[in-house]
Amino acid sequence: ELAKEKEKGEQALIDNDIHIDKADLKQLDREIEAVHDIMVTASTSINFEEVISKEQIKKIFYSFKSFLNPDYVFFARTNKDNRPIGFTFALPNYNEVIKKMNGKTNIFSLFKFAIYKKRITGLRAMLQYIVPEYQHKGISKALLVFLTYFFR
Repeated sequence: ELAKEKEKGEQALIDNDIHIDKADLKQLDREIEAVHDIMVTASTSINFEEVISKEQIKKIFYSFKSFLNPDYVFFARTNKDNRPIGFTFALPNYNEVIKKMNGKTNIFSLFKFAIYKKRITGLRAMLQYIVPEYQHKGISKALLVFLTYFFR
């Protein structure tokens, strides 16, 4: 089933002349700019979302920096001019670890956290945006397929 979804995602890339890149955390400011541009373009009166500022996005990304893994942040970009047209951002499902800690934050539970965070088996997709001209064309599926393959 996953192979079939991967094939559909790859076909969406070909059909729309785009490619998918992992986020480059060494160029975090460039990636934050791309996230903001995509959110501004993708947010309309239809979805009733107010786009946060670049400064707010920067603050969020830097606060998550220790949790950010470039394998869980992907950008869809056009082949023609490398313009970002979508992104997805996920985190390992830390709820799996928190359950093992029984909600406690003592030294023993922190030790459990260090051990069990390496055994996380799931992801939580936190954000996904696609600019309107590329919506309903399989791009979101392609991004999720990439997430799935890099998580395994």
